[in-house]
Amino acid sequence: MIQNLNEREKLVLAWGAVALLLLILVFGIILPYNAAMANLDSRIAQRQQQLEQVKVLQSEFQNLKKDLAQRERKLARSGNASAFSSIESIVNQLGFRDKLVSMRPQPAGEREGMQVETVAARIERINLEQLLRLLQSFESARVLLNVKSMQVRSRFDDAAQLNVELQIETLKRSS
Repeated sequence: MIQNLNEREKLVLAWGAVALLLLILVFGIILPYNAAMANLDSRIAQRQQQLEQVKVLQSEFQNLKKDLAQRERKLARSGNASAFSSIESIVNQLGFRDKLVSMRPQPAGEREGMQVETVAARIERINLEQLLRLLQSFESARVLLNVKSMQVRSRFDDAAQLNVELQIETLKRSS
């Protein structure tokens, strides 16, 4: 059949075959390859983002682990120390004894196998810097002291002075 074609028809047929091969090459190999590479590039970018998120989470986990270990050490050191005496000691160290208006022990409770001792304290006429030092002292105290709630109000007679009501709790292992 091809032998019956003239030279011109054979040339058109050859160019058609070359065009067909080029189309098969482009649409069958090159474009799918490029699409697959683009897909892989996007997956790589996605995985890199996930890796960055995992690194952030790992860092947060390490910080939480250190915090937990520190709290466990404080809990072990707490022994029979009471929240009442610990708070009073911190207030005395900071020189706020005259500003400590009241401290009331709250009914003891139990949470997750731990004994919870809570003290409500009221401190008047302190400034913001003194309040921050007080909270830092609670955080760095030898025993585990958690500020459960805090209400801060500026005084009516001097806006720079604050009245603070705190609920501070300490945990002890149940015997």
